[in-house]
Amino acid sequence: MRKENQTNQNHLTAEFSERLRLSGMPTRYLNEHHFDNRAAAYRDALIASFDGHTYHGGWLILAGNAGTGKTSTACCILRDALAHRLGRFITAAGYLSTLKENMGANGARELQSMMRNTSLLVLDDYGKEKETEWGCEKLFDILDFRYANRKPTIITTNYSLAELYRKIERGTDAETAGAFSSRISARGNTFLRFDGKDMRRSV
Repeated sequence: MRKENQTNQNHLTAEFSERLRLSGMPTRYLNEHHFDNRAAAYRDALIASFDGHTYHGGWLILAGNAGTGKTSTACCILRDALAHRLGRFITAAGYLSTLKENMGANGARELQSMMRNTSLLVLDDYGKEKETEWGCEKLFDILDFRYANRKPTIITTNYSLAELYRKIERGTDAETAGAFSSRISARGNTFLRFDGKDMRRSV
């Protein structure tokens, strides 16, 4: 029995390592332990759904100043989720850049499919990408699909919802900006504000 348990454990460890490799999580955050406990309820509900329960939760929006632990918290949750399912970390700007580089190729379609369907998507630094109509359209496609299909999503941003609305409106129009805002601020989403000083700075 002990040997069988050890074999299962080795299998899970190998599977987790492969999911971690595929997740796109930056090296800096692979062993990050700075976790804001306000996000614990979201994490626990998410993991419970991966263990066979139906997921009825919304998204987790982490907003606030740079260097206050938003990405660290998101990566801690993603790492826990990877023990159960596939997940993906990507910055909004990184997604658009990769998509543009692979436009018309299989790589672009595969990336879009992954963004839509991965069990947990961490979209980091939303709002820092250049505001263009094309970029807003591509990001809306992903977020709208995940919203419609109740896909767990964590968004980190340095901006308030009002600031995001204004940024998106500059790239497209008020109607599209309103559609973005509606999904991000939807009932059932968890919104956590991160204030304080930039912990990355040495002085």
